[in-house]
Amino acid sequence: MFVGLVVYIIDNLMRRTIFLLMLIFFFVSHGKAMEKNRPVWEVQIREVMNKQGLKGMDGQTLQLKGYTYRGKLDTQAKIDSIKVELFGDDAIKLSYLGLWKDGFALLSLKVTRDHYRECQVAFPIDQVREEFESTHIFSLAFCLGMNVDIIDLEWAYGGKAYRSVALASATKGIVYDNIGHYLIDQVEEVDKTFAWDTDAGLSLQSQLAGAEANDEEYTDVEMQSSLPANRLLEGNTTVVTTRKKKMYKNLWGEALYGYHLICHSVFDKQGVLIGWETVSKSFSRAGYSCDAALENVVLNPRYHEFSWAYSMGEGAGSAVQWTGERFDISGMEHGTGTLVHRIRIE
Repeated sequence: MFVGLVVYIIDNLMRRTIFLLMLIFFFVSHGKAMEKNRPVWEVQIREVMNKQGLKGMDGQTLQLKGYTYRGKLDTQAKIDSIKVELFGDDAIKLSYLGLWKDGFALLSLKVTRDHYRECQVAFPIDQVREEFESTHIFSLAFCLGMNVDIIDLEWAYGGKAYRSVALASATKGIVYDNIGHYLIDQVEEVDKTFAWDTDAGLSLQSQLAGAEANDEEYTDVEMQSSLPANRLLEGNTTVVTTRKKKMYKNLWGEALYGYHLICHSVFDKQGVLIGWETVSKSFSRAGYSCDAALENVVLNPRYHEFSWAYSMGEGAGSAVQWTGERFDISGMEHGTGTLVHRIRIE
């Protein structure tokens, strides 16, 4: 009888354990299915709600507290109303009135528009509106075709509550809002110089596939080169490569502006410069500007000296211009310098 009781207890525990494991599996699977079926914009919002430490100019912390789904942008009356909510004088926008590292503030468009007018420069958000108009984003046919969603985002900053209206797509995520769109959340940066030996008969492009990958965002590309059109490297050579890259992304993970500068100097085994290539890439969305360039200074048999420069930021004022001796630069955030490539023969 004792043995039977023990068997009964063990059997009962096993049944309960199996049932509990099935419940856990069900809820985990169900949760994953729900997450998979959520629109991309909802996943983005939930991730941002968990972020901490988004600090403004006065040290206050910005926090996304919640959201409300308002339905589809599917009537002309809604489109007209959204235009006012996004671009009217009373709309709130996140703005960097200095360098982005100095922090941001939440200000009405009237205040920020007056600031830019005093500085005698174009107001960036007007460029965004112009792009929306020119690409027909505010046309009823476009909104119906793309199933544009309207979401109210609820923010807390400095002890006050703020709201921004977001346009979104279930598959593409948040397309635009006046706060999260302008908040610099990620800065991807590369700054390195390295030497590497090549294999004869392979092109420079094939051997640099990894270093030059993921550059689809860049719309302005300029290349100068002494290499053949196929970038084929003859014989065993040593290449000295410099890469300078910076890309700014907003709170929704969207690239806003950036540059990628690449210089290759090709030397033979005696250390003689036998070829070179410079590539300048830049990218900026409406409301921002970015310009970057590389220029040869000295092409000596034993070394390759070149200058680089970039300028970028909010507004349309970023530009770099080579004068023949140096770069003239205009814009908020910028940098320039000169580097020399050479190899030492032991």
